[in-house]
Order: sequence, then structure tokens, then C-alpha cells
Amino acid sequence: MVNQVSKAVKIPVMGLGGVTTWEDAVEFIMAGATVVQVGTASFIKPSISLDIIDKMRDYAEREKLNNISDIRGII
Repeated sequence: MVNQVSKAVKIPVMGLGGVTTWEDAVEFIMAGATVVQVGTASFIKPSISLDIIDKMRDYAEREKLNNISDIRGII
């Protein structure tokens, strides 16, 4: 749905639901999300968002991305 909505509107789209890893967050961004919300996982591990951000930064460096938004909507 994120992919379909992000193509249909001209406003930022939030990806949410089941985000527990950096891969989940990257998939939402690739689908077109501008931002990603981490919810329930933060009850299990309050620092999970920081972990996800760190790993996304590592991913961006490995892939030589100037900005994580470079992958937004590529699928």
C-alpha cells in the first residue's frame, strides 16, 4: 500500500507496521515512504530506533548512497 499511496499523492507518506529491523525500514523507503515509524518493537527494546538508524547509515555507506532518500520509491 505504501508504494501505491506514495505514487498517488504529493505529500509525505509514513511507512509503519512490523518495523523491527533496518531491513524493514529500508523496504518501506524503497516502497516510497518518506518516514518510517517504529512502534511495538520499542516496547521490547527502547533503543531499537537508534539501532535501526545506525544500521541504515552503515547500509547507505556500503551502497555509496549520498542520502537514504536516493532509494525512495525504487520498487
